[in-house]
Amino acid sequence: MKTATPKTVAAVETITPDLARTYLAANNPKNELRLQPSHVRLLGADMLAGRWRVNNDAICFSNGQLENGQHRLHAVLETGVPIRALVLRGLPTNSFEMIDTDQLGRSAYQMLKMEGKQYANQIAAAARLVQALESGDISPGKTAHRRGSKLGTKGVLQVIRDRPELIDAVQFMCSVKSAACSPSIRSALYYLFEQIDPDLAIKFADVFDLEKTNLPVAFTKLRVKLHRQQSLPLKRRGPYNVAICIKAWNFARQHVPVSRLSFDPNIEKSPVINGLIITDEHVHI
Repeated sequence: MKTATPKTVAAVETITPDLARTYLAANNPKNELRLQPSHVRLLGADMLAGRWRVNNDAICFSNGQLENGQHRLHAVLETGVPIRALVLRGLPTNSFEMIDTDQLGRSAYQMLKMEGKQYANQIAAAARLVQALESGDISPGKTAHRRGSKLGTKGVLQVIRDRPELIDAVQFMCSVKSAACSPSIRSALYYLFEQIDPDLAIKFADVFDLEKTNLPVAFTKLRVKLHRQQSLPLKRRGPYNVAICIKAWNFARQHVPVSRLSFDPNIEKSPVINGLIITDEHVHI
């Protein structure tokens, strides 16, 4: 039997302190993660000065839970000033991820955390790097150059929705503790490598588990190199590690003998993953 789609109802209401208290009692607990007192004070100042006006940013409910508008409601409570505001009820349950994410500075990490995702920070960072590498939008010395590093919250979430296996890759790579390379970098690379050659991708993952042996020569040299680079400053280490991981992958996949594994951003272009199709498509959300 087909489930009926909830009807969305919109109305402009007068939000009194008592009504604000009632609405906040139905606040989604995950929504409270990003309450910003400074934003509450800013809205409160507008209300006290008589500058508040009805706008298209609605107070939203989904399945009876408050999903958007907690800052306005807290400001009404703190100032005691009633306001007129648009109220939407009956929104789809998945609408919250598209509400207010960039306007109030909710990061992709915070949105993923609200969804209960483990390793939320690593997933968000890996998504940015995957987007940069897939689009060929990366340069020496910068891990995720230009558009890759400037993806907004919605853009990062879109990358993750389009690549559900990325979350599995992060969980897998984070299960191995290693200080040799950041979890987000090895997760992003493992995800991309697995799309090309799953067996060789497992060998790449083994680089970070010191108990694993029988690695291709290029990956053995990569393990040594990564451990030696731990003394580099973090800003330099990240881009360098991306480059030498890709170079090691290319050597291993092409069965090319390797005597030395290195990367000099001053004279070399950022290596491109062997087997990866560069889409030249960017997420502009």
